[in-house]
Amino acid sequence: MWFVSAGAYLALLSFMDLSMYLYIAYTLGVDPLTLGVASALWSASFIFSNAIFNHLVDKGSTKLASLISGSSLIVSSIVLFNSNNVVLCVVMYMLHALATASGRLASNVALLEFSDSDDWSFLNSLMNFLTTFIRGLLLVFFSLGFLTLNILYVTVIALTTLYVITLPNVWVSIERSVFSMSKQLEALSKHVRVVTALTYLVERPYTAAEAFESLWRSSKEFSPVKPLLSVFLLVTGSDTLMAMLPLILRSKIAASDTYMVYGIASLIAAVVLIAVSTCRGSKGMAILAVSARILVFPTLLLLDNLTFLVTFLVLANVFYNIYVTSVYYLYVKATSGYKLSLYNMSLEAGSILGSLIGGYVTFNYGYNYTLIASIIGHIASAIVLI
Repeated sequence: MWFVSAGAYLALLSFMDLSMYLYIAYTLGVDPLTLGVASALWSASFIFSNAIFNHLVDKGSTKLASLISGSSLIVSSIVLFNSNNVVLCVVMYMLHALATASGRLASNVALLEFSDSDDWSFLNSLMNFLTTFIRGLLLVFFSLGFLTLNILYVTVIALTTLYVITLPNVWVSIERSVFSMSKQLEALSKHVRVVTALTYLVERPYTAAEAFESLWRSSKEFSPVKPLLSVFLLVTGSDTLMAMLPLILRSKIAASDTYMVYGIASLIAAVVLIAVSTCRGSKGMAILAVSARILVFPTLLLLDNLTFLVTFLVLANVFYNIYVTSVYYLYVKATSGYKLSLYNMSLEAGSILGSLIGGYVTFNYGYNYTLIASIIGHIASAIVLI
């Protein structure tokens, strides 16, 4: 029950994120530089909130974090959509970032603690599917006018209440501790094998060679620094272009069509994601996803109808989610599921830099140079993983 309610709540957070951002871009009609700053401030607030709540959630206070998240979401939603003041709307957008940070941390830690470590990759993919699919439904309903502001407020309060009530509190960290201990014991056993093999160095050289080879392979295991740096560079490159996407769409289609484009893209992307959810995250999959995005991104500036725009967003979102799922799994494996805030902070630090670069380059040089800067970030991200 809590898994489904958490997925629905995370979808709501994602929907509100996009809706608030589009409200600032479309309704308030800000310029590229202002929009880039608004996106960067959201990410800065997200990073700050992660730093605050990480220790709290790691100690098991998922229920408190969910309550803070829900309260922040309700306040930010009601105030932002009833204001035409750019500064106030950006401040509420930053409050939404706090809601997202605390909500994600609480959900992610609960998932890691209340599931077997062998299932972490699959359940993370399943959660991505659930979040993406429900987000798509909300966007489509909003575009069609079924989800009015008053109904939206009721939905926010209802899903938030369900999320807070059902999310379990992690009283004792067990699964992550067991996974961490198993990794340490495995490393210790390899060192014991090497010490033992030294006595057979002359009589049984092959046994010794196998032990040394095993230790060498373990020393070359994936460092958590690589996924952190890679996701930082990827998001920097991605948000350089994607943070400006509402402005690109504003010049091509109406606001209601924009919600529809994002919604249909999310629904299709969710179906594709569940189809590949059985694949365990890997470095190769992450690099492949980045390479695919590099090929897809240049087509954006050539598209001018709904079908092609939906196709672009589907491909961009699917490859992004495959990348994030793969790299997140590599990071969780390397850290035994602890310090999740570092991953989130690296991701949003990239968003800050990408948003500012995108706003500045677009404002001064245009979308073609923004695209080039975006592709450079993607290439750098793939190189780090090699």
